[in-house]
Amino acid sequence: MIYNKLNIKRRTQVMNTRKAIVVLSVAAIAGFAGCKTASQSENTTREESKLDPTALFKAIENGLRSPSEETAAQALKEALSIGAQNASATASQADGFFKNDKIRIGIPAELAVVQNKVKDLGFGDVLDPFVKSMNTAAEQASKEAGSVFLKAIQKLTIQDAIKIVRGGDGAATQYLKDSSTEELKKKMRAPVKASLTKAKVTQAWNSVSQVYNKIPGTTKVNPSIEEHVLDRTLDGIFTLVAEEEKQIRENPLKRSSDVLRAVFGWADSKR
Repeated sequence: MIYNKLNIKRRTQVMNTRKAIVVLSVAAIAGFAGCKTASQSENTTREESKLDPTALFKAIENGLRSPSEETAAQALKEALSIGAQNASATASQADGFFKNDKIRIGIPAELAVVQNKVKDLGFGDVLDPFVKSMNTAAEQASKEAGSVFLKAIQKLTIQDAIKIVRGGDGAATQYLKDSSTEELKKKMRAPVKASLTKAKVTQAWNSVSQVYNKIPGTTKVNPSIEEHVLDRTLDGIFTLVAEEEKQIRENPLKRSSDVLRAVFGWADSKR
């Protein structure tokens, strides 16, 4: 009788211990979806470091556990690096701007009224090389983008990374815009100016604007071609970055590493 009572008591203790383990496991898995304390984050990171990376990333991707903040940051930095480098390479190749309808640089809006007038006066042959040269200048300047983007990515905080991973389309691109635009302008201004000068774009524009400004009754125009090309170059590069980000978020085949598949797969399941 006494033996049976002791046996029942021991079985009850074992069951309670198992229940506690299950509760703690569920709490650990759910932590990242809500707010983590510093100690929870450290514990998760410590646990991850003990696991086989392949098993860890599969568990995250399949929703069996959530990524630590450090793993989320690692994935985001990798995704940003891939997207930024691809965008820079695409933009800076020969005709990267000129033959891409989405980012080709055209006549400044202020000159829309100029174009037809100039053609009517027999100066239309000036406009085609003028447009081509602006796009060539953009392609040359885009070579500077890669290093600027990598510098911004290296400064990415864990808090930034979590916000971007869990954000919607364009969150990563917006981060690069906010953190890189001013530096890009500084880096790109010199190559834009040099390319425009070499191709005599400024000289061509002066010829066009002088003819137009002499037409009686017209409003004189004098937009900065350098600023126009610089601004449109930035617009084009960020358009390409946004496309890269969208592909990584929406197309699992574009997630080229285990950590990308794991973290962005986990992010998909949370939407």
